[in-house]
Amino acid sequence: MSDLEKTIVDAVSKPDLCGGLTEVGKAIYESRTKIDHQKLFDYFTRNEMQVAKKRYLFLSDLLDLEWSLYHESMMNNLGSGYPLLDTTGLDQGRRDSKFGLRINVDMDTIKNAIYT
Repeated sequence: MSDLEKTIVDAVSKPDLCGGLTEVGKAIYESRTKIDHQKLFDYFTRNEMQVAKKRYLFLSDLLDLEWSLYHESMMNNLGSGYPLLDTTGLDQGRRDSKFGLRINVDMDTIKNAIYT
């Protein structure tokens, strides 16, 4: 049995196994007040998948979630490369240099799905 924070790390690591990035975004948004950021940060540190951190930070920013010192700390160690934001999407898209991701899905689609 996994806890909330571990589940989030697993979901952003492999969004294709969790229904895609929109579903992952919904889960993050709906659990935003329940997340223990210290625990989440510890899981991200142990996970070592830079793309997981990139996706989580991107979604946190997109959804205007509270930005903490944990977020800032993760921003300082994102690594290089531009992996896909959504692994269920096409292998295309613009590069986002802030988060080091290739944005291959429409942001309005994600927001509309989450906020409705």
